[in-house]
Amino acid sequence: MKKAIQILFAGVFVLILASCNNSKSIAYQKDNGSGGYREEKVNSNTYIVTFDGNEYNKKNKTFDYALLRAAEIGQRNNFDYFTVLSTVNDKILEKSNSYTKLDSNDTWLKVQYFKNNKPLKYQTVYEPNVVIKDLHKKYKMK
Repeated sequence: MKKAIQILFAGVFVLILASCNNSKSIAYQKDNGSGGYREEKVNSNTYIVTFDGNEYNKKNKTFDYALLRAAEIGQRNNFDYFTVLSTVNDKILEKSNSYTKLDSNDTWLKVQYFKNNKPLKYQTVYEPNVVIKDLHKKYKMK
């Protein structure tokens, strides 16, 4: 009987540990040293936006989180549209005269913003308010 109770407790302990591991992905938050979004203003209408995840974040989610932050920047600065000029995953890239290593679960975006007229020369152009609404709904955010 004592052996059965020990096995039962061991099984419960393993289940508790397994459930904890599922919640260790980096949430949508400002980077506090352990992951999250960061931004760097390049000029009046161009920003570098990154989201640093961890092994529990999938690439599409880190891209969405970086895109969400880009949309928030656009909304905050009263831009009507934005486009992603370039994106990098899994590479060493030049940024601010220094080199940064991106892990497989990080996303780096160079984003350009526009006011008034929608730029026609880019294949994909986003509206900040639409992106925010859609990604908040997708990830059940307030």
